[in-house]
Amino acid sequence: MIRLFAGVPRRGVVLLAALLVVLLAAPWLANDYLLTVLIIILYSAYTGQAWNVMMGFAGQLSLGHAIYVGLGGYAAAALYVHFGVGPWIGLAAAIAIAMACGAVIGFLAFRFGVGGVYFAILTIAFAEFARIGFDHFGWVGGSSGFFLPVANYTRNDLWNLRGNPTMFYYVMLALTVAAFGLCHVLLRSRVGYYWQAIREDEVAARSLGINTFRYKMYAVVISAGMTAVAGVFFAFYYNNLFPSRCFTFRARSS
Repeated sequence: MIRLFAGVPRRGVVLLAALLVVLLAAPWLANDYLLTVLIIILYSAYTGQAWNVMMGFAGQLSLGHAIYVGLGGYAAAALYVHFGVGPWIGLAAAIAIAMACGAVIGFLAFRFGVGGVYFAILTIAFAEFARIGFDHFGWVGGSSGFFLPVANYTRNDLWNLRGNPTMFYYVMLALTVAAFGLCHVLLRSRVGYYWQAIREDEVAARSLGINTFRYKMYAVVISAGMTAVAGVFFAFYYNNLFPSRCFTFRARSS
């Protein structure tokens, strides 16, 4: 724990601790509407950190990141609805699928020197291809939407992510705290320093012996996997998935 906050000013640690205490107490202070707003804020903070691994750390602009939200959500929801597989087990499949997709996009882009604005356009294209594909994928509802069964809110079922907003709030809070902690560790690791070198000057980083292709791939795959987790939460919190909603820019919070 001490190493986690190494290099962080004491005042910053105190403020973070105070913020965490306030967030932990929020369900007892907020009404249902405000709690819903807080869930959306935490969801956006989590997905923002997942996206930040690619752009903020490695300098790779992805504007089609919603593809990982959609793939993660649809994978876990389909396993739950069709096979009765719980979301925490389905989470592993969601992460694997999103990471595989990220690896394909990253390989095609970085192996053939697609960067900058062209890489951003490539990510948008893949997200749009996914939206069109899922619009015609009847097994998960197609354009008519894919709906999860809504359980009685009188009992919280954490294993199946069925329950009231308070349960979802704490799940999202835990995910957000974990994401910030993970990003802090990554940024201060050797990988993080390599990412920052690539972000500032990729040619110079390559001249220093950094395998820029490998470390950019790491950034894409890690970011995709983290974003897929947000997609699973998205599916089980809203209980419905539409391609036009999941694979667009508005998939983060709408």
